[in-house]
Amino acid sequence: MAQAVEMGLPVPETIVTNSPEDARIFLSASPQSSVFKVLTGARFFFADTRRITADHYDFLDALEFAPIILQREVEDKRDIRATVIDDEVFAAEIVPNHQGARLDWRLDASASVLAHRLPDSVSDSLVLLVRRLGLRYGAIDLALRSDGCYVFLEINPGGQFLFAEIHAGLPISTALARALLKNETPNLLKKESATPATTKT
Repeated sequence: MAQAVEMGLPVPETIVTNSPEDARIFLSASPQSSVFKVLTGARFFFADTRRITADHYDFLDALEFAPIILQREVEDKRDIRATVIDDEVFAAEIVPNHQGARLDWRLDASASVLAHRLPDSVSDSLVLLVRRLGLRYGAIDLALRSDGCYVFLEINPGGQFLFAEIHAGLPISTALARALLKNETPNLLKKESATPATTKT
């Protein structure tokens, strides 16, 4: 997330901790709603993002056994998944149909997935971020606020992409095959003078 900030991407205030005390300080520091999710999931259950409620405070002492991610909630937002492959960016907007999936669109298997065009400046920043991290692929979650600002939430180096390809009509598999044929290693020395990203919709 620090690298995302360096690339000019806004990020919500975030803490990754297994300290009950630090978690309480974080939660008390702002009246804004906060969300949480586990740092590492398990194969046998799905761990969704949830909003902190008063009931959760009773369980903060258990954090010493398993760290979590606490983050200020980005309210009034649209969910954007950007898949970056080398210098190409494929963006999709996910629109949940059920109210219970507004916080985490993965809870709605019937959510609409639509092609989305990112501003060139955002696409360029995402390409630079992926390159800076030494990656050639990244599935990036963004929150598009009502004021038009794209907020960086996280990057997954092995995130799923077929749902965006199938439902939004994005040729991600073709781009991935093209990248594999290049057989290149990310050139981190070129991170500041990268070729502008090719945005796909």
